[in-house]
Amino acid sequence: MLALPRSGPILFGCLLFVAIITYSLPLSSPIFIRRQLEMESLSQPFTIKINGKPVAPVDPKADNVVQAQLGSEAATFELKNGRLVSGDWILGRNLTEDRSMAPKKVSWFKDGTEPATRLHPVTAFEEGGEHKLKFGGGSLIAEDGGVFVDLFGGEEAVAALQLQFKE
Repeated sequence: MLALPRSGPILFGCLLFVAIITYSLPLSSPIFIRRQLEMESLSQPFTIKINGKPVAPVDPKADNVVQAQLGSEAATFELKNGRLVSGDWILGRNLTEDRSMAPKKVSWFKDGTEPATRLHPVTAFEEGGEHKLKFGGGSLIAEDGGVFVDLFGGEEAVAALQLQFKE
């Protein structure tokens, strides 16, 4: 006969409590609003600016992996199935990055190469009438002209998408 450990009823009670609380939250709760607005794809191309400066396009002659930089010219992106694409390149965070608490590098990865298959997903959401991006749960920031992801929200960078409307 199968015997449940003494903690079984306590664990069941805790799970039941969490389920009741979760399903009794109103749909207007911030938890549900954020989940409803996250998008893995956007139908329009866009540029990204961090503190008013655009994310620059990658040099087409660059190696397969290059850290993203801010510049005077803006790269044009499309968000497709959780991947941020610009021409033959993908902008993202490597899944095998360091595990420190420091901001994480955002790099360009040549599409079709092995490193480009190991990226954190990128999602878009709308907040305050603007579209914003999350790179594996973190927001974009800039340090010394380089592009990074802040996982803890401690930086005060403003990263905004500017949608490009087709004519």
